[in-house]
Amino acid sequence: MAQKMMEYIKEQPAIWARMAEEREDIFRELKECELNPVKRILIIGSGSSYIAAMAAADFMEKILGIETTASVPTRLSGFIKVLKPEDTLVLAVSQSGKSTSTISAVKEWREKGFTVITVTSDLKSPVALQGNLHQLIACGEETVGPKTKGMTGTVLTLTFMGLVLGQRWNRVEEEQFTHFLYELNKSIKAAHSNIEASMDFCKRNEDLLASMQHFTLISEEAGYYTVQEGALKILETLYVPASAYEFEEYLHGINNTIEPGLCNLFLPAGTHNSERMAVLERYSREKGCINFIVTSLDWESGSHVLNLSGSQEPYFSMFQALLAFQIMSVYGSERKCIECDTPKFHDFYRVMNTKA
Repeated sequence: MAQKMMEYIKEQPAIWARMAEEREDIFRELKECELNPVKRILIIGSGSSYIAAMAAADFMEKILGIETTASVPTRLSGFIKVLKPEDTLVLAVSQSGKSTSTISAVKEWREKGFTVITVTSDLKSPVALQGNLHQLIACGEETVGPKTKGMTGTVLTLTFMGLVLGQRWNRVEEEQFTHFLYELNKSIKAAHSNIEASMDFCKRNEDLLASMQHFTLISEEAGYYTVQEGALKILETLYVPASAYEFEEYLHGINNTIEPGLCNLFLPAGTHNSERMAVLERYSREKGCINFIVTSLDWESGSHVLNLSGSQEPYFSMFQALLAFQIMSVYGSERKCIECDTPKFHDFYRVMNTKA
């Protein structure tokens, strides 16, 4: 059994609650440091850290009202040529703090005069030591390759950083911070029942889920980042292709792939497109697709529907629906006799020099 990965999944609600309760201490240095307002924020990271960066960038841009962009460390040459140090704050994210590409990027941006805040779960890691300032991801150690608590812990850390900076720069009102905490608390309170519901759902469907040769995950608004991470979890634990699509992009792109046997995982994350997504789900099911729905919205019940509770705001699907995709990875990998608690190739990072 993927015991360690499941333990990390179950630790997440307590980690979120602790980060919310202890935020004054966790983000004290960020609150007290000398950081002038900027015109843009650039967040860099790889793998799950990149997906967390995209989710956080979307959130920060909305609440701060400034350009916020996420990128992988190896795609920064265009940015560094046109951005100015006085206008830009760089956040370098690496849960382990050992990503060699992130280390190189931090060094390069600092040499160009940019302020870089490193964000890791290990304050003594190589990435952490390279920044002007370090922000701890207070999730604890995670030894399993497919990240769970580190992923959601990173998203929450970056989100709190955006809120803290917004308050410092007079761009976030107290009621915005209070509202975020209120909605987060809904996710925390619902987490235990959501984990149990996800486990029951996966047990009932594990044979079918384990037999699928490909998964297409579809969502909209901030739910898109949740299905991106869900697809990554499925890919790295079930060893089958898994693709994430934004709802509208799916409608204009790969809809011709609808055919008998294709497995779709739908995440209706907001009310804006929920009715149209229901139409797509019914249409593709009638054409022979094997569909599952994961949602916290008010939705019909059914054997193919996983009804979750908590916040109904799209951004918080990262703390609700993602639990289901993480648990799906555990049950699917076990059913396929894949040991996702340990790496398949122990020498991969050393050979490819991706971890310090």
